[in-house]
Amino acid sequence: MRIGELSRRTGASVRSLRYYESRSLLTSRRSANGYRDFDEDQVAQVATIRQLLEAGLSLDTVAVVAPCYTDGVIEPRCDRAQERARRQLEELDRRAAAIDAARAVLRRLFPADHPITTVPSEPPDGAPTRNGTPSTDELRLLDGVRGPALLEDVHGPGDDQGTGRE
Repeated sequence: MRIGELSRRTGASVRSLRYYESRSLLTSRRSANGYRDFDEDQVAQVATIRQLLEAGLSLDTVAVVAPCYTDGVIEPRCDRAQERARRQLEELDRRAAAIDAARAVLRRLFPADHPITTVPSEPPDGAPTRNGTPSTDELRLLDGVRGPALLEDVHGPGDDQGTGRE
């Protein structure tokens, strides 16, 4: 089948299919007129590639895992693929834990029965720091999930609040 048909059948763009082929994830033959001709089994191969990419694997890792991926399982004989998949799962678990912790902080700071409002940049005079203003540790946790701008959002630009930022 030609690349356009493979694209229609798999939902992958022609550009993606060309890229997968350039990375040796797909194979085709060239017809006399230069068109790519893909075998039927490449439909399943594209589905595998897309499933692995959706799981968060990089294309480099997909190139290692895909040849060992049969019927939805990485074959035990493929140690390198097993290791790559294990590392990706550990990374996803780490991210999920960080997101769960950040969610807990936000729920504590902004209870469901109170609308979210802006957080004061400084606690009121004499007020303890646990009055709803996030601690530096909480900000570091949130910072890892949302990005470096969070500390400035809460404390203002240039105010590192003891985070070690300049």
